[in-house]
Amino acid sequence: MAAVAHIPKATKALVLRKRKSTSVLHDAVIEDRPLPQLQSGQILVRIHAAAFNHRD
Repeated sequence: MAAVAHIPKATKALVLRKRKSTSVLHDAVIEDRPLPQLQSGQILVRIHAAAFNHRD
């Protein structure tokens, strides 16, 4: 597989929010987040698909 010529500056993140009145997680949303800088010894993996359901 060839190396990626362009590394994106942002990524999508699934964020679970917690309401202040309870410890239960609510409101799963997808947000754009900045992609962290890679450090020495780290790799970047491209994910094409992922699944999430209420039992996860």
